[in-house]
Amino acid sequence: LASKGISVRNIITNTTEGFFDNILHCFVGIAAMQIGLVDILFNMGIKPDGIVGHSVGELGCGYADGCLTAEEMILSAYARGQASIETKLIKGMMAAVGKSYNEIKKDLPDSIEVACHNSSESCTLSGPADDMEKYIEQLKKSGVFAKLVNVSNIAYHSRYIAPVGSKLLSYLQKVIPVPKTRSKRWVSSSVPESLCHTPLAAYSSPEYYTNNLLSSVLFEEACQKIPDEAVLIEIAPHGLLQAILKRSKKSCIHIPLTMRGNTDGVRFLLTAIGKMYLAGLQPDVAKIYPPVEFPVSCGTPSLETFVSWDHSEKWKSITRSGFKQNTAGKFIAIDLSDPRYAFLKENKINGRIILPASMYLFLAWETLLATKVEKVSIRTVCFKDVRIFQTVELAANGITELYILRQTGSGCFEICSKNTLIVSGKIQFVRKWFTAPPTSGKLCKEVDYSLNEIYTLLESFDYEHSNDLKVIDQIQTSKKGLVGKVQWNGNWVVFIDALLKIILFEETCSRKTLLLPNYIQSFYIRPIKSDEAYKSRSVHLVYNKITKVMSSNDIQIELVGVQHDYFNISPLHKTGLMMDELWFIPYCNPGIMDLNYLGNICFQ
Repeated sequence: LASKGISVRNIITNTTEGFFDNILHCFVGIAAMQIGLVDILFNMGIKPDGIVGHSVGELGCGYADGCLTAEEMILSAYARGQASIETKLIKGMMAAVGKSYNEIKKDLPDSIEVACHNSSESCTLSGPADDMEKYIEQLKKSGVFAKLVNVSNIAYHSRYIAPVGSKLLSYLQKVIPVPKTRSKRWVSSSVPESLCHTPLAAYSSPEYYTNNLLSSVLFEEACQKIPDEAVLIEIAPHGLLQAILKRSKKSCIHIPLTMRGNTDGVRFLLTAIGKMYLAGLQPDVAKIYPPVEFPVSCGTPSLETFVSWDHSEKWKSITRSGFKQNTAGKFIAIDLSDPRYAFLKENKINGRIILPASMYLFLAWETLLATKVEKVSIRTVCFKDVRIFQTVELAANGITELYILRQTGSGCFEICSKNTLIVSGKIQFVRKWFTAPPTSGKLCKEVDYSLNEIYTLLESFDYEHSNDLKVIDQIQTSKKGLVGKVQWNGNWVVFIDALLKIILFEETCSRKTLLLPNYIQSFYIRPIKSDEAYKSRSVHLVYNKITKVMSSNDIQIELVGVQHDYFNISPLHKTGLMMDELWFIPYCNPGIMDLNYLGNICFQ
């Protein structure tokens, strides 16, 4: 850009009032910041699974996707600004409005268009300045949020910007002589999904970026491709989209890299990198510092002088007897001769004593309670992203040792056995309002299973249960879901195990194989104040196959997204014969008149 009289350093550091009224400075500054931030993330090993851009932000998508070089991106931004300045346009204006595209499109004057579909609660309008000022005033009077945005008096992403198209295309054709194919991770916000298979959508081309300028920004539609609980990193000179994203993608983790008004931009960026690490990413922070070459010279100062004890404050000493250990990790010895664990010896699969998945959840729950001052309370406990990698067989006449570790800050926990990871997940106390489950009357009951039928079927697939573990009283299935009744006996391990078996029951019967849970998306429990309040009564449960949510009115729970798999558990005692099915086929012969005649036939 030096040959064009443009200094990038001057643009990104200039604080002169009115400097950014020149739209060319805006476009070049945005592009320069995005190039720098993308390079920082890539150098630390942070690579995106998906990319979405808003308006000119799609140039940044092209760079992050590898379709544009840094030179091509900065020159494309310059061409966008230069074409906007050189073309004679009407005096236009844009405005942010607190209504969605679908809510406002029928109420717009003919001269005003929706330039940006931001979210289900927000859009951006574009049109002639006078008409925009009048209409925005009307919206304010009617109680709708509306704010004018002066974008160098240009009505972008509307029919009024069309004269810029031919000039921008000619400039971009010189900057991008060989267009590259866009990858699948780049979700377009300028080409509708109905046209995603056209050549226009296939390439990061001059035609694509020209269409980006002339067309509406379909950001709301593009964001629908973002999965729940994703980590969203906003790459821009200012986290402008944070308000929109936090309302439309509430389950995601939102990390802006910059924020206007922050006095220490470097510290803000480093804090954002720390948030990425807490969200589960693995940034290689050493890459943002100068490399250290070993061995270091003799004159290198030691860090020892920088580390010292601070004796400016006095602390009271505490005796060992008064010290309460508050550790998040501990060893757990499961001895079946211990009355606490004796009930587990009757939980068998193929003759082997298998630790149920519900026991892992209960151990994590106990560890959470041990790190809190308060004991079992009315606060809701939340399990999330629980993954079960393999089963644990318990020793009938010995001790099985497990190790559980929970991180106090993030709530993540792991359970290991003999240095092998068995279970991982996240557990925390949360505040949650439980919605009432649908009544069982709304489900069309097709098959009704009694307690004996349920456990007879399960035992035919190599499950074994004692009477104390047979707590599922009834299961009624239908196409929409199922309804169940579980006997509450005060044992959370048995109760949760019954919930998981109810969810897997129908598929276990249809596939005729042993299935065990290997993933739980989320599980919320609000503990009851008194176990005696529900003892000797059935808890009614409703499971929706479509939403994969199980809930109950009797005990406040919500179990979401249970997945299952086949775990290969070989029989303890192998035999040559195995009964797969038992059928009774009646045989009737009308020629047999009496029992004597039948006896003669049988003895012949």
